[in-house]
Amino acid sequence: MNRTVAIIIPTYRPDDKFQRLMNMLVKQTYPIKEIIIVNTDKELFQKVYEEADFLNLYPHARILHIKKEDFDHGKSRNLGVQQVTSDYFVCMTQDAVPVDEFLIENLLNAFDNKDVVISYGRQVTDENSSVVEAFTRNFNYPDKSFVKSKEDIKTLGIKAFFSSNVCAAYRKDFFDQLGGFIEPAIFNEDMIYAHAVLMADKKIAYQADAQVIHSHQYGFKQQFQRNFDLAVSQQANPQVFAGISSEKEGVHYVKKIILHLWNHKEKLRIPYFIMESGFKYLGYQAGLRYNRLPKGLIRRWTMNQSYWK
Repeated sequence: MNRTVAIIIPTYRPDDKFQRLMNMLVKQTYPIKEIIIVNTDKELFQKVYEEADFLNLYPHARILHIKKEDFDHGKSRNLGVQQVTSDYFVCMTQDAVPVDEFLIENLLNAFDNKDVVISYGRQVTDENSSVVEAFTRNFNYPDKSFVKSKEDIKTLGIKAFFSSNVCAAYRKDFFDQLGGFIEPAIFNEDMIYAHAVLMADKKIAYQADAQVIHSHQYGFKQQFQRNFDLAVSQQANPQVFAGISSEKEGVHYVKKIILHLWNHKEKLRIPYFIMESGFKYLGYQAGLRYNRLPKGLIRRWTMNQSYWK
C-alpha cells in the first residue's frame, strides 16, 4: 500500500539540531511528501535562515509563522495538520534527530495493522548525556516493540496511553475524525489524544526500531516547571487522568534509578538525583493545586506562559 506522509515540526529559535533533523529527513528511505514547519516568531527564524534559501534547500517544506503569544502545544500542531494533504503525518520536535535513514519507514510499518492509528518511536541519548538521562530514556523507551490497546490500561495504568510527539506518526483520517489534539494544551496533548484513541477501540504501536536522538539537561528550576505543567494538564483533563495515578509510576522510576546508580558505581550522583526528584515532586504537587494559586505565582512556575494568557 502506498502511503503518503507529511512531517510537522513546531520550531522556536531553531539551532544546529534542527538543521541536522532536516538533513536526515532528506535522506529518509521513505519519500516524504511535505514538511510543515510551524514556527514561533518569524524574526527569530530569519536570524538563523534566509527563508528563500531554506525553502530552496528543502523544496518540500512550508513555513507557517505564528506569534509567541499564540503558541499552544495542541493548537499549533493542529494548525500544521490542517495543511496536510497526506494520508499520514509525523509530529517531531526541532531537537529530535533521526538515528538513521529508516525512521519514517519503520514508523509507517506499524500501520500494516489496520487497528493501529498512532505509531511512536524510540528516543535515545547522545554521548553527552548523563547516566540518569540515559537510564530514563531506556526506562521509557525500551528496545522491544509492542502494541497497546484499551485492555492494557488495567495493567499498564497511565503507561497505556503514553505516547510522545517528539516522534510520533498518526493516521490523518482518524485524527480528523477524533477532532485532533486538545486545545488549549499546556502539556500532554499527545497522551490525551492517545487516550481518546484507546477509548475508540483503536491501538497504539511503539516502534523500537524507529529511533531519534533526543535528550535534555534540565536544571532544578526547569524540572519544577515542567512537572508543574504536567500536573496542570492532568488536573485540567480528569476524563483522562482521574483514577490513574502517575505518582506510583514516578516512585517506581526513582527506586530503579537509585538502584542503577548504586550498582554502576555512581553513588556520588545519588544525592543530586534525590534533589532533582524533590524538585519534580514539588512542582507536580504545586501543579495539582494550581486552581488555588495566585496568577503571579503560576506565571513564575510554568514553562508555558501563553497557556495562561
